[in-house]
Amino acid sequence: MTKLTHYDIVGSFLRPEELKKARGKFNEDNILQAELTHVELTGKITYNSDHPFFEAFKFAQKHANVQVKQTIPSPTLLFRDNRSDNWNKFYDNRRNYLNDLATAYHQTIQHFYDLGCRYLQIDDTT
Repeated sequence: MTKLTHYDIVGSFLRPEELKKARGKFNEDNILQAELTHVELTGKITYNSDHPFFEAFKFAQKHANVQVKQTIPSPTLLFRDNRSDNWNKFYDNRRNYLNDLATAYHQTIQHFYDLGCRYLQIDDTT
């Protein structure tokens, strides 16, 4: 039997039920893009200390006998396909939007570090 030398957690975790339903309706052509966007965009960018990635990392670290690698999506994903075009609905200027984005990523990376993560990959799939 081959001994595992690393563990990867890949893919997206929990999304709010409201978002799952809206995406399903959009994929079935039951709502327009504007309605889906309204559900997706709920306000300013903030750090989420309860994000399921943290619990997943702690679980993997507890059960692995090797260094656990964690991945998070790159902030550049917000700029793909005009996803960041709606920043002005929540911010007075682009600088404040980018500052909130940078702050949220900094706090997220710090939280992973505080949990013991020493191998964090920022996936840029743009």
